[in-house]
Amino acid sequence: MRIMRQLVAPILAAVLLLALWFAGTVVDRISTESVHGSPASVQLVLAVEPEEVIGSTDIRVELSIKNKGQKPVVVQFVGPTRYELSVYANGEKVWSLSQVTGSRGIEAFTLHPEQTRTYSVNWNLKNEAGQTLEPGTYRVNANFYGEWPGHKGRMEMQPVTFLIR
Repeated sequence: MRIMRQLVAPILAAVLLLALWFAGTVVDRISTESVHGSPASVQLVLAVEPEEVIGSTDIRVELSIKNKGQKPVVVQFVGPTRYELSVYANGEKVWSLSQVTGSRGIEAFTLHPEQTRTYSVNWNLKNEAGQTLEPGTYRVNANFYGEWPGHKGRMEMQPVTFLIR
């Protein structure tokens, strides 16, 4: 029985590695074929609603990814991080969030022409210490970790600002 256990673990590890390699190969093939070798037309947009708040109202931060091209585009995540948000006041970070899944493998989704996928976060305007933010102007930065044909790795999105009165 002990010998069986010693043999099973390496065999399971090899099968898992082979399955992950195969999944990555299939996703890469779909990504390349879906745009026929041309760079994908993907647009990333960061938005805050409302852009001006009075008091301690929650705001919504949205990250949108849109296929502006004429062919489907496969967007894949090769790690657990989907996006990161950071909020700054006068150059100092006051709040941050990373959207991380429990998945360690490759995950993918297809965006058809003109289709958009949006990730939303409702935020209560409290800093990392749990204190309500003071009136002022704040800047939201975001990084998106999806990959598609013609783009690999982290993408910094155009920052947006909001005002607390």
